[in-house]
Amino acid sequence: MKITTIAQASQCAKKLANGKSCSAAEMKATIQLLNSGLNAARVATRTAKREAKEAKAMVASLLSRINPF
Repeated sequence: MKITTIAQASQCAKKLANGKSCSAAEMKATIQLLNSGLNAARVATRTAKREAKEAKAMVASLLSRINPF
């Protein structure tokens, strides 16, 4: 079975948690897929935080133009 989705990777992880076995290839693919998903989530989080910081700075700048005090 070729693992290409998070759902398939989760099934292999569930098998392992229940004491059943996955093939070495399935485990390797599961680890690689979950690792790439984790990395993508981290990048998305950093991007969202940066964009929120930029938006906050923009709002502060606009408010200071309206009310300079």
